[in-house]
Amino acid sequence: MNRCPVDPEKEEILDLLKFETNRLHRLQGLIQESAPCTNLLNEINALNKALTAIKVDLVKHQMKSSIGVIHGSSDRETTQTELSKIIQLLGITADF
Repeated sequence: MNRCPVDPEKEEILDLLKFETNRLHRLQGLIQESAPCTNLLNEINALNKALTAIKVDLVKHQMKSSIGVIHGSSDRETTQTELSKIIQLLGITADF
């Protein structure tokens, strides 16, 4: 049986296609293996966002409380204490 002559350029393209196809299959395997890690990372990010939102709400509440104490008090020491708390809270919010 006579074989047709193989075009070297075509053979090179087919070899490259075979190589890249194998690489694609390996990559697909890696993606499937890492899916649980990706899901865990997404859950951690969602939890971090939720905790940050809770922290912001807590800081807002504490600031309102301190401002209310300042408005309701004529005592200088109490005012200084509450202002000190507000300054600390502002330092916390700078971390967001």
